[in-house]
Amino acid sequence: MNIFPQSSRKLKDVLRWFIWYLAVSFFFYEFFLRVSPSVMIESLMATFSVGAGTIGAISAIYFYIYAPMQLPVGLLMDRFGPRKLLSLAAAVCGIGGIIFGAALNLEILAAARLLMGFGSAFAFVGLLYITSHWFPRKQLALLIGIANSTAMIGAVAGEGPVSILEHQIGWRYTMFVIGAMGILLSFFIFIVVRQAPKESINSHKKINFAEAWKNLKKILIHPSSWLNALIAISLYTTTSAFAALWGVPFLIHNHGMSQTLAGFASSSIYIGWIVGGPLVGHLSDRFKTRRPFLKLCSLLGGLTLLPVILFMDFPPYLIFILLPLVGVFSSAELLNFSYAIDLHPEKATGSAVAFTNFVIMMGAAIFQPLVGWLLDFFWDGKYMGIIKDYSHNDYKLSMICFPLCFFIAFILSFFLKEKDDKRTKQKTVLSRLSF
Repeated sequence: MNIFPQSSRKLKDVLRWFIWYLAVSFFFYEFFLRVSPSVMIESLMATFSVGAGTIGAISAIYFYIYAPMQLPVGLLMDRFGPRKLLSLAAAVCGIGGIIFGAALNLEILAAARLLMGFGSAFAFVGLLYITSHWFPRKQLALLIGIANSTAMIGAVAGEGPVSILEHQIGWRYTMFVIGAMGILLSFFIFIVVRQAPKESINSHKKINFAEAWKNLKKILIHPSSWLNALIAISLYTTTSAFAALWGVPFLIHNHGMSQTLAGFASSSIYIGWIVGGPLVGHLSDRFKTRRPFLKLCSLLGGLTLLPVILFMDFPPYLIFILLPLVGVFSSAELLNFSYAIDLHPEKATGSAVAFTNFVIMMGAAIFQPLVGWLLDFFWDGKYMGIIKDYSHNDYKLSMICFPLCFFIAFILSFFLKEKDDKRTKQKTVLSRLSF
């Protein structure tokens, strides 16, 4: 059943943008929820009388469920569509937040974090699913870029503003507020979100699990699926492992920055994503191609990051120029999702996106500990008190993997074939007539 009359094209356009906005809001909320415990670490340690390692392990449970959930999420999205799944997922996130705030022991805290990761696993796949079914392919990369920039803002909002709120009302009530936001969002998603109309060129047709599994197997055995995902990993590694974890200590040790300045410098990569996502997406849609932008951005990303890693004591202003540019070039990773959608039939959209995101998240989970292992491997045995004292060279040798990943993406992108599909071209023509 549609909320607006079928004859009203203008109202349908309003509806589809509202549906897309709600999907983006859930993606924003997912990032917001993901990072929010980072500003509560001291409060959590004091409440439960544990160390940072324990709290870090509990926080990481989010990712341990998020990554493996991507494949079943894709199958479920292709089978049931986004309305029920996204509304249920947002509710699970909200409930997880409330349980987190009410937790009296570490087991409940961990279970709450598990619920957050489980519900959040639906956000990005659902967003791409709605985008690909309600909008023409010519707008796909731009809309994904805008959505990702919004999510990055969510990551920023989940730290500064939440820190202020936590200081005012405490971490428990803060989590109650965050949980209530998820339940409210779930209500709006259930009321508003609908399947794409039947006359839409990308309308959703439900398929059974047997067919969904068959689609997933085709994706898994398709060489281009893996090649595309490996390129995405290589482009995203600097964001997931350098900006999110190792950038701050590296900038402190090798560029003499204070911890505060290093934090701002490392997070400037996310600012680059906010700018680069829509820009690269728009250019890709404008020229109707993905591969040249993947080549160019991967090469420029590596060349921009390389001097930051190899040379020491850069002037801070130069770091604040180069690292945002790294974020801009890294944002080309979003084109890999557009390519995954272009590569496979519409009925396999959810599975294609989910597989790509699964591989990316697994890669992110691998590189964070890998860099730590490299630091220990190159460490010369010196201590500063009870803490291992890593040298400038230790950091340099360990961090060189980040620009190398960009160069790997550059090489692999030469083997990626653009899909020249007559059916897609016809859809583009039809979509122009409908606007």
